[in-house]
Order: sequence, then structure tokens, then C-alpha cells
Amino acid sequence: MRITDRLKVEHGVFLQQLRVLRSLVELDAPTPILAAVVETIAVAEEQHSQIEERALYPELAKVLGPGSSDLAMVAAEHGALRQRVAKIRGGDSDVADVAAFADTLHDHLEHEIHTLFALADEWLTEDQLVSMCNWNVEHVYDAAGQRAVWMQRWL
Repeated sequence: MRITDRLKVEHGVFLQQLRVLRSLVELDAPTPILAAVVETIAVAEEQHSQIEERALYPELAKVLGPGSSDLAMVAAEHGALRQRVAKIRGGDSDVADVAAFADTLHDHLEHEIHTLFALADEWLTEDQLVSMCNWNVEHVYDAAGQRAVWMQRWL
């Protein structure tokens, strides 16, 4: 499996979770419930972003150039998501903040799918894409409680 395949699958899961979150917003769910759903999505998305930032994007920067506007835009989007999540985690948020998080994440996921992942598939070799997605090894590290060691591989 290529890293872009894995990331696209994860994006599909996040997009489904965002549909559920938007449904809860439309149903006027209480803010603490909305915040709990955002936290569930955010924790998984943060690990997902670490893989992108430590494995895929540095390899793309080598071929696109470190000043690539596409990479800069994605970095800015990751920063905006972190800010939205921090506000919700801080407890000083409302339904509009939750909706803004959902919109920001949705747009970001679509941008990555249609721009960065397409560029990766075009410019990186099959061997590079596969080597970044050694799923079995990653799960061994996770099962051993050594996720940080796995992530160190990509620093």
C-alpha cells in the first residue's frame, strides 16, 4: 500500500465523522457533546497530520522545492486547525466554533486529496510511496506502546 492510499482512506473516515458532527450541530446537540465529538476527530487527525508532516511532505519538498505554495498552504491549514481545536478544548467555544472546525477540516481534507496526494503520486516513486506506509511495522510499535519511537523514524 502506498502512503497516499492510506491517507486517502483516513480522509474518507474523517469526512464521514464530519457528516455526523454536522448532523449533531443541526440537531442542536449540547456544546459539551459537540466538543467531545470534535476531540475524538481531532486526536485522530493530529496523528494523521504527524505522518503527513514527518513522512510525506518532506519528500514532496525535495521534488517541489521547500518554498512550494502547495506545501505552504497545507502547513497554514494545519495551523488553522490546531487553533480551532485549541479554542474548543479551552472550553470557550460555541456551535459556530464547532461548525467552523468542521468546515475548515473538510476543506483541508479535500485540498490534500486533490492537490498534495495527486502531486505525491505524480512526483514520488512507487518505492518511496510504499516505504512510507509500512503499516505492519507501525502497528507493532503501537502494540508495544512505542508510538514515539515509530514517529522518530520520520524526524
